[in-house]
Amino acid sequence: MRIIKKYANRKLYDTSDKKYVAMDTLAALIKSGEEVTVIDNRNGHDITSVVVSQLLAREKREDDRDDFPGVLIQVLRKGGGTLMDYAKNADHFKIWIRKSIDKSINEILGKMNLATRSQINKLNKTIEELMKKVEHLERLQAIKKQGPGKDSPNYETARPLQKTGM
Repeated sequence: MRIIKKYANRKLYDTSDKKYVAMDTLAALIKSGEEVTVIDNRNGHDITSVVVSQLLAREKREDDRDDFPGVLIQVLRKGGGTLMDYAKNADHFKIWIRKSIDKSINEILGKMNLATRSQINKLNKTIEELMKKVEHLERLQAIKKQGPGKDSPNYETARPLQKTGM
């Protein structure tokens, strides 16, 4: 995390790089994802939010977007927690949308009369059990052609299968 000190003469000093930085440089650091804390050198208070607000106001002048002052005024009127409230509501809204979409898809799939994953797994298990029984019957058929008897070498391999719940 970079610590930026703001002096009384409005100069910003980057303690990591040990040099003065311009507001534009600070904005670029923040935009690139750098964690930045701005400290007032006179009293040691964290003034990051004040400086970031100044950066946003500077960008507004450059972009000349008309909606920006309205957003700031709403935040000021509703209090500091407003942005966090919006973010929390957005997360709840995303979850609600996801659940609604999942529910709709499940309803549509139900109307299409398609098999569910558990039904397909059960069918696969049944098919495997049936294949084992067919193999067993084929071995018995081969023994029958040879002639049954305990002396037959295939007698042990053709023992009846145990029931598997079918």
